[in-house]
Amino acid sequence: MPENSRSSPKYFVIADPNSHRWKKYSEAIEHSGKLGKALDWKLIPWSELLDCRGALHELISQDAAGLLRIESPGRDFEITRQLIWIGVETSSNPPFQFPELEEKLGWLVHPKLFHQGLRSILMNLHESMERMPHLRSLRKAAHLASMFDKSETCRKLESAGISTPEILDESELEACEDASALVSLLRDKWPMAYIKLNTGSSGSGIVVLNCRTGTCMTTMKEIDGEFFNTLRIQSLDAVATNRAINYLLSEDVCVQKAIPLGTIDGEYFDVRVIVINGKVEFTVFRLSRNPITNLHLGGRRGNWQSCRDAIPNRLWLDAMSECVETASMYDVQAMGIDLVFDRRFMNHYILEINGFGDFVPGWTNPQGQTIHQRQIELTYQQFSSGF
Repeated sequence: MPENSRSSPKYFVIADPNSHRWKKYSEAIEHSGKLGKALDWKLIPWSELLDCRGALHELISQDAAGLLRIESPGRDFEITRQLIWIGVETSSNPPFQFPELEEKLGWLVHPKLFHQGLRSILMNLHESMERMPHLRSLRKAAHLASMFDKSETCRKLESAGISTPEILDESELEACEDASALVSLLRDKWPMAYIKLNTGSSGSGIVVLNCRTGTCMTTMKEIDGEFFNTLRIQSLDAVATNRAINYLLSEDVCVQKAIPLGTIDGEYFDVRVIVINGKVEFTVFRLSRNPITNLHLGGRRGNWQSCRDAIPNRLWLDAMSECVETASMYDVQAMGIDLVFDRRFMNHYILEINGFGDFVPGWTNPQGQTIHQRQIELTYQQFSSGF
């Protein structure tokens, strides 16, 4: 039976209870409670949300009052499996054969179907929330669904005048039947390009293409006709590059002009900008010898002050302003924005936005708060003010 929480506002969190993300977030909740800022919270496992296909009102009362946080579904393979099956069920063009699903380390397991399943759940959750007038979501489900689509996000940013790299439009992409056609098109268009899963994350499913040579750097590895994400960036020749691109094309891609990245201490860098409640709260510099700067792919966290000193002040302030403007386009309490500066430090560009991009374990602000602790403090304040 749904729990009636109308008389006592609660903080509901949709999360995978076995994930590292939830472990760290729950630790932050407990820490805040010790500081006298305890939240009356309830965990809703992703598995239960999937069982009811996102109909949250079947799990808690429609009169439930409080705030809702939607956390990432994480990497649990059973959750992944469920989302893929939901993707099959809701696909307008389902596969002729149901995909075989066996857990394999690093397997890029049907990302298109996974995203279709996730989008379906988020949109159902959005509709369910419409029935629950006393419960407010800190991450509007429909907006999260939109943010997972990289091409849609880039077009939205571009139409709003936000500085973002050029992407191939739909008509150009549709005209490319295979990798050879795409590489040929890009050879006459840009020096370098990022070809990436339209719904990927964490640097997975990405090819950094040298448009002149048709070769690439990538995190992907092909094994027996299947593609896997590795923790090692490798170079591929033109033949292997085409095979990787053909795979990405089959799963939907976002093709983005590569910006010649600025460097600090001889290393490429970007900035993960964490915006919470419309304010830049954290900035994390990520440095790497490679143009893929993700920390789990060999990147490292740069010393904040020395990195900040390398960027002209006016350029930095303009970039932060555009990050705030970007955040204002979505009803999402906290997001991670990937920001880059060009080689001459003349321009900045927003590459991507990530509704779950607030997970940077151990990173603290000058007051010693982690990103999660700061979010929870602000959430507590919302409860105190009647949210």
